[in-house]
Amino acid sequence: MLTLSHEPPENPNGQPLPIRRTPAKGSLTATVTADKLLGTNTHFWGGRTTPCTQPTCEACDAGTTWRWHAYVSAIEFLTSTHFLFECTAAAAHEFVHFAHERGTLRGCTFRATRCNTRINARVIIETHLYTGKPTDLPPEPNLVLALARLWNIPANQITTPEAKEIQQAISVLDAQIAAKRHFLTPQPNGPRP
Repeated sequence: MLTLSHEPPENPNGQPLPIRRTPAKGSLTATVTADKLLGTNTHFWGGRTTPCTQPTCEACDAGTTWRWHAYVSAIEFLTSTHFLFECTAAAAHEFVHFAHERGTLRGCTFRATRCNTRINARVIIETHLYTGKPTDLPPEPNLVLALARLWNIPANQITTPEAKEIQQAISVLDAQIAAKRHFLTPQPNGPRP
């Protein structure tokens, strides 16, 4: 059934988060709202950054090289913009170091600049601890859903490190249960045909 309305919905497409990268000139200062960063291999394909979808990846099949990119949600208080921040593996090391020291990435205030004015120049990230009220930070968005929307991929086709750990634990339990069932199953006496 088709439903019509007179006004657009408040949130028409789920949880929209615009993507931001380090500008070629100037800097970007924001505070991370996510607990952890998420990253994946990506290709510059079709004029944009797209995820590598191995084992079937059109960009890989065409011989395009990949780069690992990290994604975190952050808020720029100056403009009140909540967004996805994208950076390369080299730049993301500052986030990893911050999270390792504090147990979370949430509350990491960062300043991202480029080492020169080229749009693809190396990104330099400086991190500091957020000194404002924790209640001023918006809730952590669902990064998987935000990336799924960005890349137009169903969210159930994206696997996180936590989901992989759960899948591995379940497969170990399944193997243990199968072995126990095999051990407890009575075996017929005599040779098998």
